[in-house]
Amino acid sequence: KSLEWGKVASFSLATTESWKDKNTGEKKSKTQWHNIRVSGNLCSVVERFIKKGSKIYIEGSIEYRSWEHDGVTKYATDINCRNLTMLGGQDSTSQEPATNDTDDLPF
Repeated sequence: KSLEWGKVASFSLATTESWKDKNTGEKKSKTQWHNIRVSGNLCSVVERFIKKGSKIYIEGSIEYRSWEHDGVTKYATDINCRNLTMLGGQDSTSQEPATNDTDDLPF
């Protein structure tokens, strides 16, 4: 496989945790949003197959960033995805995990 160097894609991924409140019995949930960045061959996978609502499993490294905007320091946390597997559904059951051959990249 050859890598598509220089190509980068990003998207948001929601994770939801659900539980039942022990005191009230009420079902509760909490959703968090994560910034995902992919590069190389994984960009093609994301462009072709990942859509809103797709269930995926990703592995990668966390990168913390900060910058100044109008005198205020802003912060962001990104996940640099190295491996991606599509979960559920008929179209994704035969999918092999998509990997990014980036062993020599600094992240």
